[in-house]
Amino acid sequence: MAEPGKGYIMVENRKNGRWQGGLTALLCMLTICLTVCLAGCGGDNGKRDGAIRRVTDATGATVEYPERPVRVASLSASTDEILLDLLPPERIVAVTRLADDPGISNVVEKAAKIPNKIRQVTAENMVELKPDLMIMPDFTKPEVIQTMRDMGLATYVYRTQKNYADVRAEIITIGSLVGEPEKAEQLVAEMDAKLERIRRQVGDVPPEKRPRVLFMRANGVYYNKESSFRDVCHAAGGVEATEVLDSRNLPPGTLSKEMVVELDPDVIVLGDWNYDGKHDVRDEIRQIREDPAYRNVKAVRNNRIHVIPSTHLLGLSHYMAEGSVDLAGILYPDRVR
Repeated sequence: MAEPGKGYIMVENRKNGRWQGGLTALLCMLTICLTVCLAGCGGDNGKRDGAIRRVTDATGATVEYPERPVRVASLSASTDEILLDLLPPERIVAVTRLADDPGISNVVEKAAKIPNKIRQVTAENMVELKPDLMIMPDFTKPEVIQTMRDMGLATYVYRTQKNYADVRAEIITIGSLVGEPEKAEQLVAEMDAKLERIRRQVGDVPPEKRPRVLFMRANGVYYNKESSFRDVCHAAGGVEATEVLDSRNLPPGTLSKEMVVELDPDVIVLGDWNYDGKHDVRDEIRQIREDPAYRNVKAVRNNRIHVIPSTHLLGLSHYMAEGSVDLAGILYPDRVR
């Protein structure tokens, strides 16, 4: 969900209500050179004042940074949520702009205390922010990652989470990176407690009686056998409807309406994130109901089209468990309250 950097550089600073950035190319290069020189001379990157830690990230690179980082920059929506629940705001120098969006962020109130919101990840904004540790996803453009490293900035790249096991591992890893392993373990424990509660409530439902669920977006159904929604659905006691397509070795992509009809789900769920003001979920539901192609689909015929908050449905943090709780309540209203 976070946006890899490209092109122009922009950092929104909420303290002074203005946009930082817009330096000329010459000034940007001079700033970068000065920063690198200062770092090489024992400047204010924090490493000279305490122990140095070395870790290996998902790309195999060795990352060197202060043992207790105090200017952490979060460069994805999932790390926004994890870090804001692990650290006090004074230890976070920046989060993504998505942290401010109540349609997708579970940490809006905490994010309000962070003055810098990243819109694009590029060289200039990182020089301005002077982080002692940056945590970014592996879908960031390789050239952006390399630029950060060439500038001497501590850049930790994590592997994008695809399921609950990945989320657990990433929370523990980030907790260790920032020196808060106990808090990280607590976040994982709280997430697992929610999932265990669902399991106790619906775990005895026979496989053949579990509803088949399809997650639809504004542009249709996106198939990806590594989708995080599959794990959300399984934990809720459902069957993710596109699983039957796995044997066809289809590449990830949007399914045709004909294929959606073939899947014939018992339940359709949608998220409610109106990210551009043009995707009201009520309109999307109406379009599905009025589409002649879907007239005989079970979920449409039986009026089983439901909305789950996108904050729970699309997140790749510990808040992902809330999506399973929501979906379990939809699938088993008599069991889950």
